[in-house]
Amino acid sequence: MRVIDNTLTILISIIILIVIGYGFGYIGESIMNINSDSITEAR
Repeated sequence: MRVIDNTLTILISIIILIVIGYGFGYIGESIMNINSDSITEAR
């Protein structure tokens, strides 16, 4: 039982990390797009 619990917590933490990483990547990408747009407008 203890081994199963450990693998479950590891899987859940990996999924949470992937979700958080994907969310931050999406936010960072949109921020980069806004920055590149303003840079091209400045030129």
